[in-house]
Amino acid sequence: MRMRRMRKRRRRSKRRKRRRRRSRTRRRQKRRRNKRCKRRRKGRKRRKRNKRCKRRRKGRKRRKRRRRNKRCKRRRKGRKRRKRRRRIKRCSKQKWMIKEEEEEFVPEEGEEFVPEEGEEFVPEEGEEFLSEEGEEQAKEGEEQAKEGEEQVKEVEEQAKEGEEQVKEVEERAKEGEEWAEEGEEKEGEQDNAFSSQMK
Repeated sequence: MRMRRMRKRRRRSKRRKRRRRRSRTRRRQKRRRNKRCKRRRKGRKRRKRNKRCKRRRKGRKRRKRRRRNKRCKRRRKGRKRRKRRRRIKRCSKQKWMIKEEEEEFVPEEGEEFVPEEGEEFVPEEGEEFLSEEGEEQAKEGEEQAKEGEEQVKEVEEQAKEGEEQVKEVEERAKEGEEWAEEGEEKEGEQDNAFSSQMK
């Protein structure tokens, strides 16, 4: 009986010591703090990983978009080239068909010479023969010249509009000056009237 009591007392005292040394609330706080830090570290890691992945995704998207745009551009270019070649071929084919139907062509003054197959054109002085490509280039040159003239006209119109705006601004400035002069005259009259009243 005595031994049991002694053991009990010892256990109790040990428990008290332990409790004094490290209370339950402190233990709980420490555990919470540790968990919080762990969670924060985890969150930071997750955020960093997300950011890294996002950057990579963005780069991948950008590269993909550029590749797609380049591909589309190349396709468009190829389509344009094929269209142009087809048109040239069609036009030249029609020309040759017309030439085959026609009889021998004897050029007169101011008329063009259209050579047949196997026949070469030797230009005389002041005479020029344009091939199909040359004709196309000439047409393109004319179109560009027309576009240039249109641009020049637009620039001239813009310049005229600018001059009109300048004139409007000058007129407004003149009106402002006139109003200022009128205001000064009225002030002078009021001063005179006031001085006469004072006398």
